[in-house]
Amino acid sequence: MIKNPSKRLFILLALSIFVGEFMIMISFKYWLPSVSEEIGAAIDATLLTLIATPVLQLCLIKPINQLVEKIRKDQDELRLVAQAFEVNEGILISDADFNVIRVNKSFLKMTGFKAPNLLGKSVLALMSNSFKELFESEIKNNLADLGNWNGESTTLQSNGDETPVQVSITAVKNESGVVTEYVSVLNDITTRIISERRIYELAYIDEITKFPNLNQLLIDLEKSFLLDEYLALIVFEPDNFKLLMDAHSYKLGDYFLKKIALRLTRELSPNYAIYKIHGNKFAILLQNIGGDLSNASRSVSHVESSIKSIFFTPFSINGFEHYSDVSIGVVMAFGHEYNVEDLITSAQISSHQASRIEGNSSVFYDKSYKEQASKKRELENQLHLAVSNKELEFYYQIQVNANNKAIGAEALVRWHHPALGLTFPIEFIPLAEESLLIEEIGNYLLELGFQRLIEWAKQEETRHLTLSVNITAKQFHRPNFLLKIDELFKKYPIDPTKLMLELTESISVDNLEYVSAKMRLLKEKYNIKLSLDDFGTGYSSLGYLQSMPFDEIKIDRCFIHDVTTNHKNASIVESIIALAKIYNFRLIAEGVETKEQLDFLRKSGCENYQGFLFSKPVPLEELHPVVAKFVGEQSPKEE
Repeated sequence: MIKNPSKRLFILLALSIFVGEFMIMISFKYWLPSVSEEIGAAIDATLLTLIATPVLQLCLIKPINQLVEKIRKDQDELRLVAQAFEVNEGILISDADFNVIRVNKSFLKMTGFKAPNLLGKSVLALMSNSFKELFESEIKNNLADLGNWNGESTTLQSNGDETPVQVSITAVKNESGVVTEYVSVLNDITTRIISERRIYELAYIDEITKFPNLNQLLIDLEKSFLLDEYLALIVFEPDNFKLLMDAHSYKLGDYFLKKIALRLTRELSPNYAIYKIHGNKFAILLQNIGGDLSNASRSVSHVESSIKSIFFTPFSINGFEHYSDVSIGVVMAFGHEYNVEDLITSAQISSHQASRIEGNSSVFYDKSYKEQASKKRELENQLHLAVSNKELEFYYQIQVNANNKAIGAEALVRWHHPALGLTFPIEFIPLAEESLLIEEIGNYLLELGFQRLIEWAKQEETRHLTLSVNITAKQFHRPNFLLKIDELFKKYPIDPTKLMLELTESISVDNLEYVSAKMRLLKEKYNIKLSLDDFGTGYSSLGYLQSMPFDEIKIDRCFIHDVTTNHKNASIVESIIALAKIYNFRLIAEGVETKEQLDFLRKSGCENYQGFLFSKPVPLEELHPVVAKFVGEQSPKEE
């Protein structure tokens, strides 16, 4: 049987002509023997045409039409395939030996290559080393067993850079099941990778220092607990960080943290995992420090020393030198001795304990600290309610001049705790400063002072008294402190000369010019008087006194306590009195408890006093009888 279509068509055509001619010849012989030769030829042609036309239609024209239709459909399919080939995804077609046969425009755009430079090259020559390793370990086996592979890798660009891609490779087989080509589809996932990295950074990287954050530390600690050896967590923070921000700005605080991060990166071993876990708190996780406690402790001590050395030199911040100590808390654990949260909490508690010690201190965790911290948290929660429940009030300690006349009183805050009873400020003011409650409490007490002056002005025996109200450094540096003062003066029309704000020397530890300008504004705009509390115990110098617009200096009680027996303290007190006279400051000696102390102060030229010799701090209802005792001339008697 003849299979070739063209040969079959030729044979059918020849056969039909032969049969047609044969039938015409028979017809002429039997039915038309007398027809002329010309008429016979015409009849022959006509009959041949009539016989051959159906045969041609059936055997030639119809197959040709079918062939043309098939070619048209094939062209449409090829055009569709070509359109599909030029999609956004990069497409690379290779032969069975992974040599490039064809690529689309998207692949060329993705990689920067030119098509002529790719054809015939090995696919692996276009891929990164990571892809080549993946090809040998996984891709080749998957294609052989399953006929396809999907995954992520990187492809090379013409300039040598790498592009992250999602790759899908499919094997193309012929009718016999033999692989003839491989089709690879590549999606550029750079944007997705960048988005994922950004999401990761937001979740696990500190924005300011670029160190891993608390979330990452939690993950790393979980892994560390799987090791049967010691690990150590060191939490540390620069001291007085909030004071720096209050005195300047949050941006300056962030800049300071970046400076610390830079020093840590430069000075510490890259083997140490450094974290920024909260606010101004940093952490270092020490792993693989062995199973021997003594050796592990030495490793921790080495890191402690390195951290402290970073803070030995000042930090240059926006044109000024900032000195800062550091408080370090350390907790060590073996295996699963702690859970993750307890370990971090313990280290933070130790860091807080270290901050209570002067200058570059470190504290190893003690389990008793946790109980103290728990009590502290409970006290803080109760302190939140103290203002709204009006549990805070003033006790007043009278101030007396050399003529034994009451000239004012210092307002000393007390907390009537519902369970603990009368609680002194030393037990809750530091806590208020740490938790930022100091602004709420400070504003409440300041308003209470304004209210008291309004009441005193209505009474003959108290209208001459000056009221001294303590202002903490953190309260003074709050951005809205002046706004609060302005609000209170509008609300309470007091005589401003009767209000004395007591400030400590630490108020200007970092920015003398800023503090001085703020104090001058208080005096010039409101005519408030300002007192320097606890003079001699902090940073004071002659330059300090000259630049700050104080009206009054208070000699700290620590110098008065043994002024009659300690010649050194006596000399200090006499020097302070001399300075006060030079700069025309009013002077008050605190902590006067005996007649001998009073006599010494009078002889030395100090004319105003405050202390238990005159009266202990008393509630408002007991103040009037005390004031009535000091109307002038008569000397106080020791109780």
